[in-house]
Amino acid sequence: MNRTRIAPPLAITEEDLVRGLDIIDEALGEIAGYAG
Repeated sequence: MNRTRIAPPLAITEEDLVRGLDIIDEALGEIAGYAG
């Protein structure tokens, strides 16, 4: 069995990063809301 799969290069744009941080921030806010 010949497995030569090349993983695609990880390409994260600044926009993706900002969106990800927004989502994380929102999730943390919800968690804090439930906890508080």
